[in-house]
Amino acid sequence: MKIVCLFCGHEIFINKNTQNCWACKSNDFLIENRFAILKVVGQGGFGKIFKCYDFKNKKIVAIKERKSEKEEFVRAWKREIEALQ
Repeated sequence: MKIVCLFCGHEIFINKNTQNCWACKSNDFLIENRFAILKVVGQGGFGKIFKCYDFKNKKIVAIKERKSEKEEFVRAWKREIEALQ
């Protein structure tokens, strides 16, 4: 499976034996040891939106990052979550 390294942004191929990114040697290519970034699909006011593979549920999911902890970002983030539910 081809994913994106969180640390350097290079594409890497992973399998059960992959331990490090070939480009930067980072082992930080999974989000919370569960989600592999397949590609960046967008970028907005909050940050990037990633297309990810969820190893636990074996599904493709979207993960949106929040790039700021400022109060106005957090309030808008919570409103968006409520709207999506």
